[in-house]
Amino acid sequence: MDYDYWIRVGKQYSVGYIPEYLATSRIHPETKTRSKRLQFHQEIVRTIKRHYGHVPMRWISAYAHACLERHLSRDTRLKDHIFQILVRLIFLAKYIAVNRKLPIHDFVTRLRQKNNLEADTKAAGLSENL
Repeated sequence: MDYDYWIRVGKQYSVGYIPEYLATSRIHPETKTRSKRLQFHQEIVRTIKRHYGHVPMRWISAYAHACLERHLSRDTRLKDHIFQILVRLIFLAKYIAVNRKLPIHDFVTRLRQKNNLEADTKAAGLSENL
């Protein structure tokens, strides 16, 4: 898995930025990312947990979406609300199962980052563009 490889490389070596394309990828229906989306996200969650001991909210949120998106349509407003509620329930259950705690610290950190961004944006006079 590429995530495992790049995590191991990043732990062992200094990684830098080169401002030119060295490689590319494409996503098509047969790629693991598309055809086995749930398994793909399960593998990412396991890999991150193994390397860091904790899985951030954004990865578990992506997992929760992958669990539901092939089973539940979002074509009406009501179905979309139901989808969002179920995603949050799956997210909470998976977060607790993986990290063995409630996502309070991650939530507070994320909220602070959002508030800092909004404060910086207002200070720069850009709040109407958000």
